[in-house]
Amino acid sequence: MFNLKYYLRRARTIGFLDSLKKIAGYEEIFTCAFRKRGETIFHHLPYSGSYWYADPILMEVDHIHYVFMEVFDRKRQKGLIGYSTLDGGCMSSPRIVLEENWHLSFPMIFSYHDTFYMIPESSEINCLCLYRCTSFPDHWELCAKFPTDHPLVDTIEWDRDGDRIRLLSCANPKDAPLTCKWVQYDLSETDGNWTLNPVPSYNSETVYDYCSRNAGPLCTGNSQELIHPVQCSTPRTYGKELYLYRYDKDLKEPRKETLLQRLSVQDYCIPSLKHKKLYGTHTYGADSQYEIVDVKLYSWQPLKWFYRMTARRKKKTSADA
Repeated sequence: MFNLKYYLRRARTIGFLDSLKKIAGYEEIFTCAFRKRGETIFHHLPYSGSYWYADPILMEVDHIHYVFMEVFDRKRQKGLIGYSTLDGGCMSSPRIVLEENWHLSFPMIFSYHDTFYMIPESSEINCLCLYRCTSFPDHWELCAKFPTDHPLVDTIEWDRDGDRIRLLSCANPKDAPLTCKWVQYDLSETDGNWTLNPVPSYNSETVYDYCSRNAGPLCTGNSQELIHPVQCSTPRTYGKELYLYRYDKDLKEPRKETLLQRLSVQDYCIPSLKHKKLYGTHTYGADSQYEIVDVKLYSWQPLKWFYRMTARRKKKTSADA
């Protein structure tokens, strides 16, 4: 059903001109951009009428630089998980490795007992899902699904004590989708069975605001110190800029960390997108050789409303089945 109040509220939030753009068929999309450490220029991963790319998670395995990411299917209006590799100044075309009936994004990956695991965002189904890698990097299988009280987004590994993995996630209310609050969970495994438990003493004290959303897993900065990337939105803009904090696991509250740097999309030099207006950024990653971000822009999709209506009908049919 057409909800006039919802669309009027959205128009006030994003502005009249941007609302007209969206009505005319423009979409907010993201794409990834990378550079070698020490270089100025970023190179972007070309998007298309079929796919755009976001949430790049950079990791180095056996001297190969992988970028796991959300691959958004513009026709089916859902996120899939894929990966590319970086080699010199080139980024390979993404290869899809994980798809579900629900939207997936932000594929946080960690290693446990010589096995890789992934926790992508699955907030659409109010669950935190854990996948085991059976053959890196292409094959992943679901090994646990944990219902949560709130939609959780952008989960990262925060700390580890023996076999207990402390996760820092972000509760994202549906009535105020640009706000988040940090929440912590303990993930542990016994005899192949995984359990997830909230940390009530921490979760009850955090509050919703516009700057409590992870912008990537912990990564190493230029001075070899650990960095905690954080996304900052505003009441009108999702992913306005990034804050890079010095990670300190002994602090109860991540917002008490030392701010090292603020990054806005205007700080990025991306000559290949010089004819595009960039509106925001919401993910940062780094390894021994590369830095990677994502950037937001508008792209015209002439079949936008057809694809959205088709995707909505399929989702309703699936829910009714």
